[in-house]
Amino acid sequence: MLLRDPVEELKSTRVFSHLTSQSPDYADRAARFVQTIAPILATTIQHFPLYTRHDAHHGFQVVRRLESVLQDRCLEMGSSKSLGAPELFLLIAAAY
Repeated sequence: MLLRDPVEELKSTRVFSHLTSQSPDYADRAARFVQTIAPILATTIQHFPLYTRHDAHHGFQVVRRLESVLQDRCLEMGSSKSLGAPELFLLIAAAY
């Protein structure tokens, strides 16, 4: 299985793109969080060999799923429904 860089995966999402456009500082925090947590998540299989996959790629997939379940215009700049930088950061952190 090809393992992609967890931060690059995150950066490819609409959630991260929207966060970056609102707050480069929060986007940097999110990227650093994923970079820090990815090695820890990679050890899950060692401790729970029968557990379903919960590594950084799983977190990326959760962020991608968020994009499909958020209300329309939550990831649109200038929309009254647009999520703010703290909210986007928390969604990313919770996904991982």
